[in-house]
Amino acid sequence: MLAIERRRLIAESVRSRGVVSVAEMAEALGTTEITLRRDLRVMAKEGLLVRTHGGAVQPMGLGHEPSYHEKSGQAAGEKAAIARLAFSMVRPGDSILSARELRPWRWRACW
Repeated sequence: MLAIERRRLIAESVRSRGVVSVAEMAEALGTTEITLRRDLRVMAKEGLLVRTHGGAVQPMGLGHEPSYHEKSGQAAGEKAAIARLAFSMVRPGDSILSARELRPWRWRACW
């Protein structure tokens, strides 16, 4: 596994759990503890985590950032109501522009 991929997985674990253990992460990623410590050292220099004895924790001031999947389920009813209202305002010949996060298949629920 490439270092960048390991570090992405480590960062995800720190964000979701708040703390990572060198031994647990090394086993989960199939790497040595030495390699994992090196990754943690680099990530700490970049401000992505704070090193602790045996692992690392999330830096103070950084809260849990929900993943795209977590965010997509938040306020689903309200989002659907907004989409239905917006769809009801579309007239023949109108064009629809939307953010790239709004996938066309989400509009199907309004038809």
